[in-house]
Amino acid sequence: MKIVFVVIAVLAMLFFLGCTQTNTQANNNPVSSDGGTTAGTVTPTDSNNPLAGLTHNVRIANMNFYPADITINVGDTVAWRNEDSLSHTVTSDIPGSFGSGTLGLGIIYEHKFTSPGTFGYHCSFHPNMTGRVIVK
Repeated sequence: MKIVFVVIAVLAMLFFLGCTQTNTQANNNPVSSDGGTTAGTVTPTDSNNPLAGLTHNVRIANMNFYPADITINVGDTVAWRNEDSLSHTVTSDIPGSFGSGTLGLGIIYEHKFTSPGTFGYHCSFHPNMTGRVIVK
């Protein structure tokens, strides 16, 4: 009976750690940030280079992406910030296109869009969370 309890406790701990870890792979660009973002706000990516594009902010909160659909220009960047107490992902609907890995609270994932098109994405933990980036 004690062995079963220990096994269940260890599995529960592993599950909890897996749901809250932060992916820090360099190619996924998650960045910790103390500052907040406002959904849909736009900031210059590089104020010294007007051709560098803009950064558009998307909030992850209350099990949703805000805004769910965003229209940007080729060369612009989208920055998703997890403001939810749960971990989430930003995962392209096109396998291998882009993906954040696990984003904990306060973590930002950025992706620069270099070609036109409509790019659907979702949270791999919560498939009902969906969004689209429309690149003109």
